[in-house]
Amino acid sequence: MVPTITTLLKLGAALGVSVSSLLQEDEAIPDPVQFTGATERQAVYTPHKGISLEGISGSYRQFRIAAAVARMIPGATSGRNLLQHPGEELVHVISGEVSFRVGDQDFQLKAGDSLHFSGDLPHHWENTTDKPANLIWFVFRNE
Repeated sequence: MVPTITTLLKLGAALGVSVSSLLQEDEAIPDPVQFTGATERQAVYTPHKGISLEGISGSYRQFRIAAAVARMIPGATSGRNLLQHPGEELVHVISGEVSFRVGDQDFQLKAGDSLHFSGDLPHHWENTTDKPANLIWFVFRNE
């Protein structure tokens, strides 16, 4: 099983432990610097249909942030249920348009726009256009 970042955040909150403790392995101390070449991006699992993620950050075990390049096809959505988790999210749109609902606010993000919000707020995203959207997506965990 490959849990999403959101799932790990929820598990950590429910158990009262940090996400890093859930991922801890018996390994040497990781290098405090992580370089990810353009051709070395690893796919990041997501249960949401219509979105693909490629990791651009270091291990979520050693850092407090995870980031990915996201490609969202037309009609992609986070689903019927609202998302909610500890931590923060920051989304920056490279191209296309994406709709977000955070709490009771609606946002229509276009190329160049960014949205930063607390994951504790119920949220939802969707590409309601007929064109793909490309984004940089960051998730910050509380420590």
